[in-house]
Amino acid sequence: MDYTNQLKSFCQEVLRPIIVDAVKEAVPKELIKKEKRYYTRQEVCDMLHITPPTFYSYVSLGLFKKVKIEGRTLVDADEFDEAFKDEELVRYKHSKKKR
Repeated sequence: MDYTNQLKSFCQEVLRPIIVDAVKEAVPKELIKKEKRYYTRQEVCDMLHITPPTFYSYVSLGLFKKVKIEGRTLVDADEFDEAFKDEELVRYKHSKKKR
């Protein structure tokens, strides 16, 4: 019985970290599943400086896809970041008219 406990302890403390490191090195980073990130509708509106109706217009135009999760409207963060990574988002400034 004592030998079994020692063997379990050896496997957990010594072998497991070695195996985990070897698998991490062998598997390409693209295959390691990351947790999905999402932006809320309001976060997207704030980032793009748009209103919710414009958000839905962009969805209907196919600029990005919305996802409904538990009644919330969300956008896949990786997909959104990829679609708008080259866009420079600036607020419009009102021009001052010279009289």
